[in-house]
Amino acid sequence: MKQLLILFISCLILNPCWGGVDFDRIDDRIEVADDSTLKPLSEISMAGWIKFDTVDSTDTLFVCKDDVGDNRQLTYGLENNGVWTFRLWDSSNTLHTQTFGTIPSENTWFHFAGTYNGATQKMYIDGVERDTDEWISNLAQKVVALHIGGRFQGGTAFPFDGNMTELYIWGKALTANEIKLLFDSQVKGIGLQIQPSNLVMYLPLNDQPDGTSFDGDTAVDRSGNGNDGTGDNGGNNTGLTAKAEEVLSYP
Repeated sequence: MKQLLILFISCLILNPCWGGVDFDRIDDRIEVADDSTLKPLSEISMAGWIKFDTVDSTDTLFVCKDDVGDNRQLTYGLENNGVWTFRLWDSSNTLHTQTFGTIPSENTWFHFAGTYNGATQKMYIDGVERDTDEWISNLAQKVVALHIGGRFQGGTAFPFDGNMTELYIWGKALTANEIKLLFDSQVKGIGLQIQPSNLVMYLPLNDQPDGTSFDGDTAVDRSGNGNDGTGDNGGNNTGLTAKAEEVLSYP
């Protein structure tokens, strides 16, 4: 608990109003190199905050560990004219897809999450369970980078247009109450207090001041596992901009 308090105070002092990264829907991304901690065997949870600048008929993937070939692990995005879609692949390369059909409004913050506990896959939007599927298998164990902002390692990129902040991955399934706490609290770093021993990545995405380029910068993993991300604004050399915090409060 003392370590968490020190971390919270450090974030408050060093980054008092920085809080997210904006993506341009062309070729912006943050890449996290593959690591064993990012491919848990039997359970997983992922959660974050997102705001869409554009929602239309074009599919978009905002979190992706998938190269379209044999290395497919997970994706979260909007597909089929704005339907929330959470996909996991199991150890037999079988795809398990969950959807939620309420199309998100533009310029509005949403909390997204997905879990799998070894038998049940669940999808959450704004702290509420939206889809549930039963299946039993280990999760896919693939050597493929994690991309935030689109899929830039095979196939169509499906780039994301909007702002993202506060991305977490756990090697364990969170409970419905824990997911609700992430949404209800709206506090930066609250996930550090939820199953901390199972937290494998936490990117607050508050590493740079508002309005500055995130190209080539490091999105530091505050979980202590070293799963840092690297910003890349692509060949057009625009976009991928640090943004002030809009949705969460600092402790």
